[in-house]
Amino acid sequence: MEEKRKPIFEDVFELMGGAGCFQVGLYFLCCGIEVSVALSVVFYYFEYANPGWTCAPESNATGAMRYNFTAQGQHAWTGLENITAAFENETSLKDYCPADGSTRCENLKYASDFTSISTEWDFICNRRYLGRLTASLYFVGVLVGSCGSGYFSDSYGRRRTLLAMWVMLIVSQTISGFSPVWEMYLPVRILAGIMAGGCSTVAMILPMEYFGPRYRIITSNRIGWQIGGLLLALVGYLTRSWQYTAMANGLMMVPLVPLIAIFMPESARWSMQKGRIKEAKGWIKRIAKCNGKPQPDLTILDDIAEAERDKMRTTKNLTYLDLFRTKRYMLRTSALFLAWFDISLISYGIGADMEVLTGSMYLNTTIMSLCLLVLGWMTIPVANRIGRLKTYIIYKTGLISCMVVSMSLALVDEKQYAVYITAVVLFSYVWQSGVWALVFVFATEAFPTLLRTRASAVGNIASRVAGIVAPQIGLLTVYHASIPYIIYLTVGVVSTILVKLGIPETNNKPLMEDLPEKIKERDLESTGHRENERLDEQEEILNTTL
Repeated sequence: MEEKRKPIFEDVFELMGGAGCFQVGLYFLCCGIEVSVALSVVFYYFEYANPGWTCAPESNATGAMRYNFTAQGQHAWTGLENITAAFENETSLKDYCPADGSTRCENLKYASDFTSISTEWDFICNRRYLGRLTASLYFVGVLVGSCGSGYFSDSYGRRRTLLAMWVMLIVSQTISGFSPVWEMYLPVRILAGIMAGGCSTVAMILPMEYFGPRYRIITSNRIGWQIGGLLLALVGYLTRSWQYTAMANGLMMVPLVPLIAIFMPESARWSMQKGRIKEAKGWIKRIAKCNGKPQPDLTILDDIAEAERDKMRTTKNLTYLDLFRTKRYMLRTSALFLAWFDISLISYGIGADMEVLTGSMYLNTTIMSLCLLVLGWMTIPVANRIGRLKTYIIYKTGLISCMVVSMSLALVDEKQYAVYITAVVLFSYVWQSGVWALVFVFATEAFPTLLRTRASAVGNIASRVAGIVAPQIGLLTVYHASIPYIIYLTVGVVSTILVKLGIPETNNKPLMEDLPEKIKERDLESTGHRENERLDEQEEILNTTL
């Protein structure tokens, strides 16, 4: 006789609907929060851009180092080259630096009315690294937020964590625009990074826990990021000021706060795991009503909740190390980490060097955001039809091909083929859109419920590590313009192989619920050991009292 299958949370989708009005509304609420995240993260595209400068050399100067900026459009410039400048009869030099690399020069003027933190605080010559350092430290903050949000959302709930971090993100982003000195701007910007990292992680998890298995990939196409990129390009173009742009990035989101605070739900799955059965039933009834379903009989929820409580009792000591507890999960987690690191390194690396691409950086940002917004939706029907892994391989092949072409053109002559390199880089966003959607799905579908938040945090950590590294890769162009593309290509090939070996196909399958036996056994031993320690403490206290 066939053993009766235990009920799982996916069975609830039949009662409340797997992709109805409620799920669509929740998706757009989370997209509203992700617009704030995108405005904060993508801001570094313009944050330290430098339009070039002119200044009079020191009267006693005998030599200098000049940064050779070739203007491409009103506010764009190409790569950096150190060259020795002969002064002769020049009274004003373009992109001039003294021989010792300092910023000493008379009548310093920038090439346009565009302002960034580089023009605000003269990050040129030997201070040029401070702009990229600011971007990297911002991503250190994002990394901290990504790690911490997993703990807070598991302990205090998805909704509370998400709303609290979002409000703090809006406040810190607005305040950063009022910073009179870099020493104030940097810590406020890092705080914004912490809040952005937390919001990004939780806003990815919450809607996926409400969509049915067949529709979860919809939530991976996070249009809030693309809308944020478009808004940033528009605001940046209109203001031409880093201060007004930073303030607008925060203030634009204020009208959404009461709307999202009122309608944002808590995760019913999380409520059940915490023993809040009445709360979970209330959410499921509201969802069924919103989706036009009859009021469900929720007796099945009691069985699911009991199974969840048993699972929580035996897995209270789960840590990030459990993602590496078995060989299978070690490979899977490593593949997830590198997949996120790879696509983030390429995206953030291109964004960090937005100013060196031919054409207006505002237009280029708009094109890239539109590619991600429009073409990202193509991934959904393809992945649902042929599977997640096959779709990933197809998109990664296209992306790797773009990096090969860009590298080849840069090796031949970067300046001669600058327009073609820019075109290929922008075209790579056609493939990046699909890869981004799929790595989000991998983090959610390839791991069981009790490890899912930690797996998503690992993916976010990989992305943030890439964000820290990416701004510094552009500095390697002083050795050769092709080096960034060689790095992107190498990491891309390795990550594709690892994903093929380590990530299972999850198309049309329910979210994983059960942990591997080895992890369960370890947690049972830890729980028993902790209980013995508690009993020993009580016995010692009793003996002392007597």
